[in-house]
Amino acid sequence: MAEYDFGRRIARLRKKAKLSQKQLADRIGRSTSTIGYYERDLALPPIDALIAMSEIFHESLDYLIFGENSNTLDIGGLKSGQKELLIDLTAEFATPTGHGPKYSNTQLELLRRIYTELGR
Repeated sequence: MAEYDFGRRIARLRKKAKLSQKQLADRIGRSTSTIGYYERDLALPPIDALIAMSEIFHESLDYLIFGENSNTLDIGGLKSGQKELLIDLTAEFATPTGHGPKYSNTQLELLRRIYTELGR
C-alpha cells in the first residue's frame, strides 16, 4: 500500500502558493492549528475545506486526496457565456458523433460560439 502523504502535499502546495498556515486558515475558514493538524496527517479536512483548497491551489480534489495528477482549468475569470461554452464543449466533444471526421451540426455551432465568445 502506498504511503499516505496528504499532509505533505497540502504543505507543499501551500508553500508553492506563498501562503502561511494562517493565511490558508483564514481563506478556508479554519484555525491555524487545524491547518497544522492537516499537514501532519492528524486530521482530515471536511469536504468544504477540501473544495476551498482545491480552488486556492488550482488542483483537482483527486490530486489533493490521492495525489493523482488531473488537469484542471481555472474558469473563475471567465464570463458566464464563456463558462457555459466550455461545459457544452466538454459534453459534446467527449461523445463521438459516429460521422467519421466530419463535425456534427452541434459541434459546428459550438465552434461558431468559440469564435464569438473567445475571439474577442
